[in-house]
Amino acid sequence: QAGDLIELDGTNLPTSVVNTQVLFNSRAGIVQSANGTVITVTAPPGTVTTNPTCTGTNPAGTLQVVETVPISVTNIATTCNVVAAQSFSYELPCVIPAP
Repeated sequence: QAGDLIELDGTNLPTSVVNTQVLFNSRAGIVQSANGTVITVTAPPGTVTTNPTCTGTNPAGTLQVVETVPISVTNIATTCNVVAAQSFSYELPCVIPAP
């Protein structure tokens, strides 16, 4: 969700916050820490803001996926980049349509 603290684990990741860029699709996350194997980043808002219609037997308020995006990590110092396709999902509470 937007505002959640996300941990990205890997190898050969940037070693400092200043050299780290994390994009959720094209929206920048706020990098909190980076140490070469773990990046901690705050997820930015998604582009979908309309609550979805509840599917199946989901009661109103159930979180449902409204958008799935790639996450891109770039080391600004070296320009090395890696993309994890369709790796982050935004959810919003569903609503039951009026009859």
